[in-house]
Amino acid sequence: MVDRTAYPDGKVPELAVRQIFGRQKLPSNMCLLMAEIGMVSVERVAMLGDNIATVKTTLKTLVADENKFGASPPERELSLTMLAAVWRSSSTLQDHVATRRSKMEEDPNKIPEIPGEDHAEFREIFVQAHPDVILNYHKEPHQKLVEKLYRDYVVHGAVSFYEVAEMRTRADRLVQTGGLTKTADDLIKVVQMDSKCSVASESQVLDRLHAFFVVLEYLNICEFSHKAGPLKYLAELEEWRHDNRGLALLLSVDTLIRKKVFKLNHDRRRDFPSFSAALLEVLQNHKQLWNDARSSAEIDKFRPPRREAKAELSPKQKKNRARREKQRALLKAAKELNNNKKKDKDRETRGEVPKIARDARIPEKEWSKIMSFKYSGKKRCPWFNCSLGCRFGDQCRDLHTCARIAGKPCKPPDQWLTWDDVPMDPVEVARQGPFFLEIFAGEGGITRHLRALHVPVLPPVDVVQSGEVAQARDVLDAQFWDRILALARAGAIMFVHLGTPCSSFSIARELPEGPPPVRSSDVPMGFPDLPPHLQAVRDLGNLLLGRSIEIAEIVLAAGGDFSLENPLSSILWVTPVVLSLRQRHRLFDVDVDQCAFGARSRKPTRFLVSSQICTQWARACPGGHGHLRLRGAVRDVQGRVCFVTKAAQVYPEALCATIAGTIQEILSGDCPWFQATYALKDDAPRKRPLGDVRLWRGHRQAEGARLAQFAGYQLKRGAVKPLLDTEVEPGVAMQWTMKILHPFTVPTELPEPLPVIIKVMAQFPRQLASRRELKLAWWGKRALELMPASLQRIAAVSDRALRRLLRGVPENHLPQLGQFCHICLFEELLKAAGSADHELPRFLLYGFPIVGPISRSNRWPKYVKPQAVRPISEALDRAWDLRRMVVNRVGGVPVSDALRKIWEGTLDDVADGSCVGPFDSEDAVSRFVGADDWIPTQRFEVIQKDKVRGCDSATSNMINKITEITEKLQLPSTDLNVAALKELKMALGDRALSGWVLDEKKAYRQVPIAPTHRKFSVIAMKDPADGRPKFFVMIGHSFGLVSAVYNYNRRSAAINEILTKVFEILAFNFYDDKYGFDEVDRVDEAHRIAIAVHWWLGARFDSKKLQCSSSPTILGVTYNLKDMILEIKDDRKQELAAAIEEILEKGSLDPGSAGKLKGKLMFGSSQLWGKIGRAFFRPISERQYMKDRADDRMLLNSALRRSLTQWKFLIEHGPPRPIPLRAPKKCDVVIFTDGFTPDMRKSERGPDRVGAVMLDRRLLHPVQFTETIPKRVSRAWIPRTTQIVPIEMIAPVLALETFKESVRDRDVLLLIDSEPVEAALVKGYSAKEDLSSLIEVFWNLALELRANIFIDRISSDSNPADWPSRDLMSLGEAVGWITVNCSWPGRLADSN
Repeated sequence: MVDRTAYPDGKVPELAVRQIFGRQKLPSNMCLLMAEIGMVSVERVAMLGDNIATVKTTLKTLVADENKFGASPPERELSLTMLAAVWRSSSTLQDHVATRRSKMEEDPNKIPEIPGEDHAEFREIFVQAHPDVILNYHKEPHQKLVEKLYRDYVVHGAVSFYEVAEMRTRADRLVQTGGLTKTADDLIKVVQMDSKCSVASESQVLDRLHAFFVVLEYLNICEFSHKAGPLKYLAELEEWRHDNRGLALLLSVDTLIRKKVFKLNHDRRRDFPSFSAALLEVLQNHKQLWNDARSSAEIDKFRPPRREAKAELSPKQKKNRARREKQRALLKAAKELNNNKKKDKDRETRGEVPKIARDARIPEKEWSKIMSFKYSGKKRCPWFNCSLGCRFGDQCRDLHTCARIAGKPCKPPDQWLTWDDVPMDPVEVARQGPFFLEIFAGEGGITRHLRALHVPVLPPVDVVQSGEVAQARDVLDAQFWDRILALARAGAIMFVHLGTPCSSFSIARELPEGPPPVRSSDVPMGFPDLPPHLQAVRDLGNLLLGRSIEIAEIVLAAGGDFSLENPLSSILWVTPVVLSLRQRHRLFDVDVDQCAFGARSRKPTRFLVSSQICTQWARACPGGHGHLRLRGAVRDVQGRVCFVTKAAQVYPEALCATIAGTIQEILSGDCPWFQATYALKDDAPRKRPLGDVRLWRGHRQAEGARLAQFAGYQLKRGAVKPLLDTEVEPGVAMQWTMKILHPFTVPTELPEPLPVIIKVMAQFPRQLASRRELKLAWWGKRALELMPASLQRIAAVSDRALRRLLRGVPENHLPQLGQFCHICLFEELLKAAGSADHELPRFLLYGFPIVGPISRSNRWPKYVKPQAVRPISEALDRAWDLRRMVVNRVGGVPVSDALRKIWEGTLDDVADGSCVGPFDSEDAVSRFVGADDWIPTQRFEVIQKDKVRGCDSATSNMINKITEITEKLQLPSTDLNVAALKELKMALGDRALSGWVLDEKKAYRQVPIAPTHRKFSVIAMKDPADGRPKFFVMIGHSFGLVSAVYNYNRRSAAINEILTKVFEILAFNFYDDKYGFDEVDRVDEAHRIAIAVHWWLGARFDSKKLQCSSSPTILGVTYNLKDMILEIKDDRKQELAAAIEEILEKGSLDPGSAGKLKGKLMFGSSQLWGKIGRAFFRPISERQYMKDRADDRMLLNSALRRSLTQWKFLIEHGPPRPIPLRAPKKCDVVIFTDGFTPDMRKSERGPDRVGAVMLDRRLLHPVQFTETIPKRVSRAWIPRTTQIVPIEMIAPVLALETFKESVRDRDVLLLIDSEPVEAALVKGYSAKEDLSSLIEVFWNLALELRANIFIDRISSDSNPADWPSRDLMSLGEAVGWITVNCSWPGRLADSN
């Protein structure tokens, strides 16, 4: 708003000064007084003094008569205060303009953007001031025109001359063209400039001039009125146009007049200080310009037309020119070819690879990136990395490997000023962190102070470019917001500050002069029935709040911290989402009066913070100063109207510095506020010297244990190296725990080639899809080409039964692709995959041995455990005795429906060719196998849900006893699945996942047995028709042979190797179950390839069991890939719960039923609930192996009832197992526990006692407790020489209950100095009932609190919990530890 005071001639203040007078609403008498004493420029006003006191003194000196300030002392003081405010605004404006001008003078073509809300504000003020003016799209200035005029006016201090073609209205469409900067000395920069737009009519000229003068009003340069000149000029120009028709004439007169205005305003600024004065001067005293324009136009009519510099060419000349241009092009191509050959020769000399010409179908930009990659060694195929893909597939003679494309080198983090500087890979960013991020940053004051402290920061985020915000970014941009979330999930952001906009949450909306309210404390999420424009305000506020909560949750989950700021009175604090966030994460409120940090207003502010150390920001108003009222609207230094509350959003510098100092401590990572704790030492005699290292000798399950840890599961004690293996002081041990990563978040190496496949799936999805399609087509064609060769080799097999199994169809039928074992294709695919199992195709053709040493695959490690293997000759010597025993057992089997079903199943095997029979006599079997010392195996039924399966008992007849295991079978586990899914999801980000499943049909039967070993594959079973024993000879493997497991899994692993290495599919195999994961858009393709490969090779599968969905069921567990959890299907839950309910109602459980129940529940223990499930297994295991089988001993005891009840509850209400998507992070909470019982050998006295110490990185002080164990509790334990083990066991239980609010939903490290207690807790159960009961309570608490607890051992002398366990509480209290009362879990409290 411009001051409208009428000033005497010669004493008119500059426009900027009058703008300040208007914004400050200075009375007219004060405006005239300032003009009277010569304060007519910003520079003069700014020189009145250095502070308010000196300014007031100077003003009193300049004005001799104090009564001019007011009649009374209060009036005079008020006037001086208002003039001091004018001085403050002038000083600020002078500094601001100087800074902006210097920046823009560096690049004359750089035009700063003006926020959209400011443009809307300009328009609103203009419309209010000129209700008679209609601003349509043809007369309203374009945003770019406003920005251009503003920039030129700030740099030059005057309105420049602009051609009409440069004036743009909202109806125009802007076209950007490239140009060169004018100030580039040593570097030429290409910039974007707005190209001029031609004018087609006279009305367009007037419309654009109208828009030009509107801009001058927008920027408070010249008023849009007759008095100031613009309307007068437009009226005279319109009148002149009617008398002098013609576009050229109109443009000519306008150019002459406005050039003259610019010349007067620029060259004679003393006489014409404003654009208005210059314009009025020209209109009144330079009327000859109108005639000059008319004369110039008349003269132009008689000028001859300009001729082209070159005359039009004749046909012959055109022909010669075309011939010369063609010769030049040919010569240029020849030179380029010669240069390329020379370059290729030079590359070959240096050992590099010559470059390849681009295919026209590949974008030039993509090809140039691929070819920019330099390497040495074997020639690499560039088509492999492009979107087209290599058409030769695996037959390509060049190397197929991923290339890291050379591109713009990444800047170091301290130079990341904009988000264009930040690498796109969140993992790469995380490696250079941890970082601080400021969202809704305003001017980014906290970021500025942290940069000064050399703390890594990401560019601050705000929609307005200001201060440290070098590039405007909007969190509502979905792509940008996904990038922020990916950084948070990767652990790159360890502290985020959120200055969430409070405009829609402010109670200032309830004031009369404020905007209408959109919500209230009773309806914090917004009123339902609002006008459309207020609905938009409400929804925007809710959306920004939702974004804030989302990023805060992710940062907290990644182990970081956050702060959320809003006014203390903001309705935001009572919204359900904020209240829920505060309660779930136990957050802290920090209330601040910003005047305590130097702000002009009090502005009570609240920070919601996650770390207690941030509470030191709290400040109350110290008093002794006044406060600026945050009401109404003002103009800022740029002349824009804004509410006072918005102008006060910028944090004071002192507050920014205080916050930055705290964040620096937090990001240091080792919790420096615990320094006094880290210095604690134990002066008692040590069992082992300081620095002594405890050697770890490794473990055979170390690899599986690390994989389980990454999946969030602890395998067993000692399977991985202890976290702390060095003897240290207790304080050093606590400092160490604050630095290490929580083991469940430490990534482990997945087996090859899974990491490569995941990387390619994430970074090159299109290229991967193209390669898969090419390979599928090529190998499909190859399968047909090799078909005759495979059938020919099968036909050469002399054994008829084996030939029948390999063909898949009877001799009189011609095999089709998918029916026979494709030996030749197996060989080529395994060679393409680089498989180590070279002998597999030969065994598939001629059969596997099933006794003696199992043939090695060279795929799995050597089996090192000792085996009691009997010689084959011993079994053959006893063949007749073993045969008689088996036949007698078969004869005693009663005829049942189950027997009939397995008999029918065996006859189906005969029809499929995997079995021959039935034989009525032993002689017939001897003739078929070619020997009479054959050993039969009894086949019995195994009932599985709704089907009956035949199983062969190959142990009692010595078949398995004469079989030697040569390799340790390694199969994927749920832990590997979870680890791979975790890596895949973190690599793909928000791209959805899906899974596929394929189940082989009669898998073992498809793998042939060597004909020479058929004497060991005879099956005996009773014929349900006549009740007599009959015999079958297995051609394929049967279920029950030890060798069958290894021989079949060789083929299964080979096919999986083909899928992963040849077709680059993330696939797994578990016996006959094949499954894999991919993103939703490509899972069908992966599933189709898996089906095709099995079909080509003749590995038959059950089409009814094929799955392809986002919730595939694998090994009885449903992988919910949408929510990234493992769960049980409802029908499976009901089945298990009904089985347990039946046992509870029956009141008894025999050993056989206990074994079956344990088998059914085992999946829950190992795959879903881990230690929680194992804690309830002990009573069921004891009943399974019970020797005394008297009827009364089969009844359910109290331990069994409790175990079954707990299992039923766990099945019905147990939470699904999450697939954690957490980046490596430090432990949230560390707990040390210890127990004490008097040692009579050391003459110790005192009651049994436990103690614990907890360090929570979000709390300022460690917490400790001590508790005496009542005698009535210890009397219930099993009698022992010393009760130190149960005392040590109860300590972590009490610690978990006492510290439950800190460990809830957190990553916890529990350190114990007792190896038996550590082993029992990790294992999940104990052979001792009293210990098992405590373990059960512990893991129940862990389940209830959803705590991720890793248990490890610490030496006794390094354990700080030793002090509270001996009631030495003063040692910790001396360094600030907080002592709390111990809490007992409900179940233990009853006994207490």
